Amino acid sequence: MIVLGVVGAMGSGKTLVLEMFGVLGAATIRADDLSRELLIPDSAITRQVRAEFGDEYFDSGGNLLRGKLAAAIFTSESARSRLNAIMYPAMVSLLEGKLCEIGRCSHKPVMVAVEAANLHEMGGARLVDHVLRVTAPSQVRLRRIQARDELSVDEAQKRLDSHIAAGMDASPANYELNSDKPVAQLQEDVQRLYRVLVGCAVET
Repeated sequence: MIVLGVVGAMGSGKTLVLEMFGVLGAATIRADDLSRELLIPDSAITRQVRAEFGDEYFDSGGNLLRGKLAAAIFTSESARSRLNAIMYPAMVSLLEGKLCEIGRCSHKPVMVAVEAANLHEMGGARLVDHVLRVTAPSQVRLRRIQARDELSVDEAQKRLDSHIAAGMDASPANYELNSDKPVAQLQEDVQRLYRVLVGCAVET
């Protein structure tokens, strides 16, 4: 079983590429889903976040106000670092557990694709065999972020700048795909890479 990390800055097209690998038969894991699993009401991680940032970031049911916290961390490097110090070790541990679980399956997939913009930053690169960086021109990424998150140009730019400052648009990678192309053409690129990686897995 080969594990592929899918990295790239916000709005680069990582999720679309991940879905394409899933259609081809790869198991898929998203870092966003890991964080949501960790941040259920009254979990140990949620309690740590609450203690660090305060009750104002939670609703009456104990649910994290993700949008409000995101706004805080994208405008404050200190807030971002404090949150990452809590989340990253837990996310890597959870990811490792999920990969082990998939590896024990009687019908385990040939490939697992892990989408995580911050794969290197959080220390998860040791868990993957290869890394694919997904790219797109900055203006394309900006438009995607605005449309997806319903943000103003300034808000979207701040989030994009935060990823760039963290080096997420230039993370070390073995492969690179530009997602700014027709979907059919991108699918062909993903299929081609999948065949290469599956071939590597079979050979080993």
